[in-house]
Amino acid sequence: MYSLLLLEKTGTITLKKVKNFDRLFGLCNYRSEEGFELLHEWKKGNQSYLLYGKRKGKNNCENKTVLPYPLEGVFYGTLCLVKKMDDMEQSLTIEEWNQYNDSVEKEDAKPDEKELKKEEYEEE
Repeated sequence: MYSLLLLEKTGTITLKKVKNFDRLFGLCNYRSEEGFELLHEWKKGNQSYLLYGKRKGKNNCENKTVLPYPLEGVFYGTLCLVKKMDDMEQSLTIEEWNQYNDSVEKEDAKPDEKELKKEEYEEE
């Protein structure tokens, strides 16, 4: 059994256990696969985090989840997050995703947003 994450439109992250990764659209409570697609892939070494969902939907169904850089855009309904390692699906936990998300934010911070070392401070 594997675990994946469902990113609810309210911003809540839910852990879901599955036997296989078929019919991900059903796990996100969509009636059909129409419009359900791979939205983005974050890579780190031999690991990938795949985000599935819909790019089109009703205005009141916009997903409010904050996603790591460089992903931008509006997505609708529940999103699905899957981890792959060496092209094979792996279990993913909320803690692992939060760690990855935090590490991406720190790596991609603009130079003026990164913490300065003591030597880099200017004396006034």
